[in-house]
Amino acid sequence: MSNVVPFPNRFRATAVRIPLYGDDEVNFTVGIINMFGRDVTNLHPLWYYPGEATSKNLKAYSPHFVIECFKVALGSGMFSHKGRRVLEKILSSVEEVPLTKEG
Repeated sequence: MSNVVPFPNRFRATAVRIPLYGDDEVNFTVGIINMFGRDVTNLHPLWYYPGEATSKNLKAYSPHFVIECFKVALGSGMFSHKGRRVLEKILSSVEEVPLTKEG
């Protein structure tokens, strides 16, 4: 019985939060999704790509999909130093937020 691995009774549900400050970062994110969204779905064929992104339907995208678009864009080498700095700033500010049950 000493080889039994105890599993936790409860799993903590978490959500991913991508803070975007200002219209410039929102428009930058929309452009990156439109440029690299299809490439991400080719890398991960089970992910859903809802189509062309706008600032109004940005909440329809999964945060994990957006983060993967940022990573592909960062690795593409087509952005200037300032653009890469904005990408790295957004990626470094991504945080996991624990979900709590309100009752």
